[in-house]
Amino acid sequence: MPAKAAKPAAAPAKEHELPRSLLISDRGELTPAFIHVLKRIFQKFSEGTNALTSDQLNNFSKACNDGKGFTAKELNEIHMYFDCDENKGLTQRGFCDMYHTQTSAEPSETWKDLRKLGFIQHVTGKGGCYACGADAKTACARCLCVRYCSKECQTEDWKAGHKRACKPKSAPVVKATE
Repeated sequence: MPAKAAKPAAAPAKEHELPRSLLISDRGELTPAFIHVLKRIFQKFSEGTNALTSDQLNNFSKACNDGKGFTAKELNEIHMYFDCDENKGLTQRGFCDMYHTQTSAEPSETWKDLRKLGFIQHVTGKGGCYACGADAKTACARCLCVRYCSKECQTEDWKAGHKRACKPKSAPVVKATE
């Protein structure tokens, strides 16, 4: 029994070391790297569809919470408060909003989920190749959020879903001086 009490105490300290600013900007918006990771997680669990069904949401919850799915009440709240399609499937926008809400309230919970799903390194900018995990040498020229070890891995990942998640990085606005 004492070992159980010691284990949870160690995990939060690790999670608090990671700054909230990697997830949410000073303006309260999700960071580009975090948005990209959320889109990748959504794609992984939605199995190519445009919305997460209740079963897919439960699979996601089980992956993050040691096999524990959402309760009926929690699923009802998700369907009530976040963007869903006509079949009560949580859309990608709803999924990102759900994480925005959680991260604003409890960033440590989000870090725990990202750690369980293997996406911490991609948010912190220390991740390897998105396709194979090897040391990354280049980044996607369009979004600059995803790194790859080779052109082959980039092509494979583009076809596997990065194409749908990739959004161009906006260039800084430079004002001309007279």
